Amino acid sequence: MRKGTSLLKIVLFLGLVLAIIQKITGSSAFTSSVLEIFQAIIVTAMPAVIMIAGIYILIRCLFR
Repeated sequence: MRKGTSLLKIVLFLGLVLAIIQKITGSSAFTSSVLEIFQAIIVTAMPAVIMIAGIYILIRCLFR
């Protein structure tokens, strides 16, 4: 199985679970808090990911 399809399955499953919780509770507060947590993680991790990718590309180009 390719990694892209498993990531897509996880995202779809998470969306389904959040939709079910929202229907059961009748409130979107839980969904909003989960999405805010994901956004905070992404915003915090993105500079590190970009830096690591840049260093990887630099080292790969230098030792080719």
